[in-house]
Amino acid sequence: MNNLINYLRNLIPSSSFYAVVFRYSVFTSSLLALYLISVAMIAPEHLVDLRFFNIFFLAFGVCLGLRDYFHRSEHKNTNYLDGWAIGLLISMLSGLIIGISSLVYLRGIVPQIGQIVEANMAFGKLNLEVLPVIMFWESTFSGVMVSFISMQYFKNVKNVRYKF
Repeated sequence: MNNLINYLRNLIPSSSFYAVVFRYSVFTSSLLALYLISVAMIAPEHLVDLRFFNIFFLAFGVCLGLRDYFHRSEHKNTNYLDGWAIGLLISMLSGLIIGISSLVYLRGIVPQIGQIVEANMAFGKLNLEVLPVIMFWESTFSGVMVSFISMQYFKNVKNVRYKF
């Protein structure tokens, strides 16, 4: 078992593009899942409205991913499109993970909260099955904006080398 874990760990270097995307998308989606569960327990009727605050968790995860990638990078120059792609892929993958997990949570684990959310949807009676698609597109479009804005800071090499 340890040989398999070591093989998988060495398959993708820790500072590579894909490792950073996977690591920080899982981190961001876990933050979003904790936020979803806490809002669902406190005020399930406002769950759809309080999704607005997802952008702050998404921005935090994208900025951490960009900082980690460019801080560990061997290159002297930061590539603007690499950073934009990292931020976009982190947001897309975390949106996909949180969308599917929210459907499982609201349909399977706690269906009472799912019924409350379904009754309080903004545009009438939408299915809960549409929620993962909505969350995916919301996180993708938010990720485009957050990546573009944060790359204005990370494109300067001096900013990346400092720890914040």
